[in-house]
Amino acid sequence: MTVRWRPLGKGASLRLRLLALSVAALLPGFLVLGYTQVQIDRSRKAEILDLATRSAVLASSELDRIVSGVQNLLVAVSRTEGVRDMADPACSSYLAALQPDLPHLIGLTVIDAAGQFRCGSTPAPENAVYRDRAYFQDALRHRGIVLGQYTVGRFSGKPVLPVALAMRDAAGAPTGVVVAAIDLAWLGGLIRDRGVPPGGSLTVADINGTILVRQPFPERFVGAKIPDPFLRLVKASAPGAEVIDSQDGTSRVLGYVPVVDPLSDLYVSAGLSTEVSFGTVSRAAYVGGLLAAFGALATLGATWLAGRRFFVRPVESVTSTLRRWREGDRTARTGFSAGHGELGELGAELDRMMDEIVRSQDQRELLAGELAHRVKNTLATVHAIAASTLNKVSPGREILPDYLARIAALARTHDVLTSERWEGAELHALIRAVTGPLVVDHESRMTLAGASLHLRPSEVLGMTMVLHELCTNALKYGALSVPDGRVSITWATAPDVSGPTLTLTWRERGGPPVVAPGSRLGFGTRLMARAFGDAGEVRVHFEPEGVLCRIDLEIAETAKDAA
Repeated sequence: MTVRWRPLGKGASLRLRLLALSVAALLPGFLVLGYTQVQIDRSRKAEILDLATRSAVLASSELDRIVSGVQNLLVAVSRTEGVRDMADPACSSYLAALQPDLPHLIGLTVIDAAGQFRCGSTPAPENAVYRDRAYFQDALRHRGIVLGQYTVGRFSGKPVLPVALAMRDAAGAPTGVVVAAIDLAWLGGLIRDRGVPPGGSLTVADINGTILVRQPFPERFVGAKIPDPFLRLVKASAPGAEVIDSQDGTSRVLGYVPVVDPLSDLYVSAGLSTEVSFGTVSRAAYVGGLLAAFGALATLGATWLAGRRFFVRPVESVTSTLRRWREGDRTARTGFSAGHGELGELGAELDRMMDEIVRSQDQRELLAGELAHRVKNTLATVHAIAASTLNKVSPGREILPDYLARIAALARTHDVLTSERWEGAELHALIRAVTGPLVVDHESRMTLAGASLHLRPSEVLGMTMVLHELCTNALKYGALSVPDGRVSITWATAPDVSGPTLTLTWRERGGPPVVAPGSRLGFGTRLMARAFGDAGEVRVHFEPEGVLCRIDLEIAETAKDAA
């Protein structure tokens, strides 16, 4: 039983195989290192996500304390007699007296149930109405504190966050609404003074996603809407965190607290820069990776040097000899002797094999040259006999040139086959060999188009006869008989039930008008019809604009595009 060795890594040099062996030895260590780093990264990411969530919850708690303070203030103010009665100037004087101690509020306003301004810490135009404000309508419909949305003060012109509380009579019917306007500029300053981590961010938005407070770049974002891809966080079911690319282009781990109660909650998010948060771990991983890479390179370098000395150089000597041999140097030898180990045995056997190949090639070339000489002599003899015989017959005077031309075409075919060592011929080269000697300005008058295809000797002989007949007729009567005539030859292969089929089309254009011959077939037509026997079919159509010939030929299964 013969055991065939199939090498792994086909195409890899011995040097690369030795390096691959070293890499395989180092691979487990790198896998452990990579696994450890992945676990560290996961742990750090979970830690940062938790920290971002807790930061957002902490900021939300601070905002809740501010809103709760305003809520307590509104409850106290709404129970004051002058405010409940909405009697002016007592109501306005009372609210104005409170204003200096409330720097976080733009003002305090009392509105009756019809939406009419009644009194406030700052004066308002007569007949000022607030019934169109959403927070006013919400306060009338709901008991307790109502937190509004981002609003620009109607008279102050400043961005504020309204907080409203309805005053009700003994029956529970609303009699008016007390409104406190939290100054968003003051709130932004509070967040700014509180500070955010390097590369971090803090965002506060209302139920609609309108940004109330933003650090950094408040001037760019306050009053703008949160982009649609992030609005889902505003109405999420619970606090959480995820890694996102913020609006300012910074990659951050964003912790968020969504709006649960639309009437009393705000959306808060706290972002931590991924570059800063993961920087320490990334730097440690980078240093560890460099050290591991240095160790791996040192190992591979040692493998390279030792492998070259003990393995690569002897093998390179053998491959160099084979390369020179393939390039035509028949004197190339390894020079190894059988007494120098396994590689020496290999080189010595290779030298002996090369000696035998040289002797065989010399003998084959001698035989091939002799065969070619004999075949040419035979064709020359056939040529001479045919000329001598046909010249003696009177009718033969008309067909003699044609007959001689056919013999010459066979000789050219023989040359093509001999150059290919009788293994067939390439179709494109065959067409040129047959038509080239006959057609002047071949490149401009004949167009060849088709894939490179190798034909068997039997197919070559038939194709030669058909092409020669077509070309001769075109020169005498067809497109090649006039200066402007052209011939195009195209071919293609297609699968068939009996095997691949070659379809070649000869098309003439620009020649004299074509007149179809009579019912009697000439010698050339009969020759073409029998050129391929049962393996092919030749059909000639005498179209007015030029002769059209189609050849359908069953080619060998082994026929393929030439490389």
